[in-house]
Amino acid sequence: MRKRLLQSLVGSALVLLVLFANQHTKVYAQTITTFEVTAVLQGYWDGVDHRPAAVAVELRSGVDLTTSVSEAITTGLLGTDAKVTVTFEDLPSGDYWLVIRHGSHMPVAATNQITVTAGQTHSYDFSNANDKAFPGFDPITPVIVEFLNTGVFQIRTGDLDGDQTVSANDFIFYFSPNFGESNAGEVPDID
Repeated sequence: MRKRLLQSLVGSALVLLVLFANQHTKVYAQTITTFEVTAVLQGYWDGVDHRPAAVAVELRSGVDLTTSVSEAITTGLLGTDAKVTVTFEDLPSGDYWLVIRHGSHMPVAATNQITVTAGQTHSYDFSNANDKAFPGFDPITPVIVEFLNTGVFQIRTGDLDGDQTVSANDFIFYFSPNFGESNAGEVPDID
């Protein structure tokens, strides 16, 4: 009798253990897709080193960037070499717009969609040409500007009000007496 009761208790405990384990099983990513992005932020690079900065790296789907939909976004740290490496879990293969965002800098998208293969490593360099950002080179309102004729192109700063354009409103915001931690008459450090 005791033996049968003990077997019943052990059997019940195993059933409970299996049920508990099934409820708390962690699901791991099947594929990890890596992006290595080079982006120099205006005001963060002195011609030799880049000041580390947190950035968001976003992948958007859709035929046209202006109507695209965010599919995945993650954050990473631009290092002193102006490079950030980020990963996306279980990202389907396809064509994506690569967008990089940082605080007071213009959000910048790659000129064209990038064909992504799930589980692979992909690279993009915003710093090596003036036409690497959407919509390409624009001499009137560039989102990427060259650093002192060095051939290194930087993401433009100045979007202080967060409306994704550099305009007179940013100038007003910059000199507002309540901007950041500054007092009236002081010019805040915006980089």
